[in-house]
Amino acid sequence: MGTADLVLRFVAIAQLVFAGTLLLKEQRGSLVGVLGVLFAFCTISYLLCPLIYRDWELGLIEVPFFIGCLSVPVFFWGFSRALFDDGFQLRPLHSVGLIAVVATGLWVLFVWPEFRKTLGVGFELAGQAVSVIPSAVTLAFIVLAMVQAYRGRSTDLVDSRRRFRDIFVVGVGGYILVVAAVEIFLRGTRPAVIVELMNVAAIWAVAFLISIAMVQLRGTIFPAARAPAIPAGISDSAETELLGKLTEMIEDKKIYLSEGLTIGHLADVLGAQEYRVRKLINGSLGFRNFNQFLNRYRVAEARRRLDDPALDRLPVLTIAMDLGYGSLGPFNRAFRAETGMTPTEYRKQRNIPSN
Repeated sequence: MGTADLVLRFVAIAQLVFAGTLLLKEQRGSLVGVLGVLFAFCTISYLLCPLIYRDWELGLIEVPFFIGCLSVPVFFWGFSRALFDDGFQLRPLHSVGLIAVVATGLWVLFVWPEFRKTLGVGFELAGQAVSVIPSAVTLAFIVLAMVQAYRGRSTDLVDSRRRFRDIFVVGVGGYILVVAAVEIFLRGTRPAVIVELMNVAAIWAVAFLISIAMVQLRGTIFPAARAPAIPAGISDSAETELLGKLTEMIEDKKIYLSEGLTIGHLADVLGAQEYRVRKLINGSLGFRNFNQFLNRYRVAEARRRLDDPALDRLPVLTIAMDLGYGSLGPFNRAFRAETGMTPTEYRKQRNIPSN
């Protein structure tokens, strides 16, 4: 491995350490902070793994770096979800997916080459197919993360985070996508030296640009690590007038009950530009996501209906449909996020006599 490649790798690693340190400082103890630091470590591992695999003998110290290298797509997806989806939570199934990805990658790297020797000649095609499994898994995770991030863009009320979403998805996700596609094309063979050098240089460039964006936008793109954001209040008469219209639409006309309501439709009804409505709901009311804003009012209305003994025979599904939810699943998730229980559990709890 040439000197230029080695220097670039450690420059990129230093940049990733800076980004990880910034995350630790800004988001210590939060899910987005933990996943972001782990993603930075995995990317560092990706830069070190070729050195460890070909040149270095580190014994058991190698293990976490190989695991990190294979975990890049999983933690990219997790960090992306935690950063752009305020309601994202880790579940046991996520751990199962991570273990499966790492186990498959380790098998391809260390077990399959030895097993392949026992098969003899004539299995070259099978060998090439197996060698691209980790890259194919990477491709799947990156595409999933990019689709989910893009899909959530329309409901994001934080303008700076919307811009960072584009930078992160296109810059980081897009580049990992290209790398995975090239690895699949190479089918397990080592790329040319110039290709490896370009790859390392590109990783440094992307890490540098992301670090700059994080420094410039860090006060707004990250969810609060310890306490919810305090609404900024009303800044001018035009905003006061718009807030009055919004309050009327919410409290008097209950527009939040409309199925499929979007921020664009709400802006049209209010006769205001969409960015002004986003700024109002985020800055003055303290909501970071439009669905979170809607769910706050919808769940409050649901609780009123579930608290009414006269409506005990009204099915939960009917309540969900009346409140603008297209199905029971989203209603249950929104209700649980606000109250810690499902609508059915909430109704049963109300009917339990106190001792």
